[in-house]
Amino acid sequence: MLERRLYTKLEDEVIRVLREKQVSVREIADRLDRSPSSVRQRITYLRSLHRIR
Repeated sequence: MLERRLYTKLEDEVIRVLREKQVSVREIADRLDRSPSSVRQRITYLRSLHRIR
């Protein structure tokens, strides 16, 4: 359950950062849709999105 909460927090943070960088909402949604299903993999994926641009 902790992983799930961590993931949600991280997802919110990634969305906030991407919006600050003027990434479109549609592009953010596409990237989040492509994220893996396992929570651990999704966390890794979100961290990588954070480093884009």
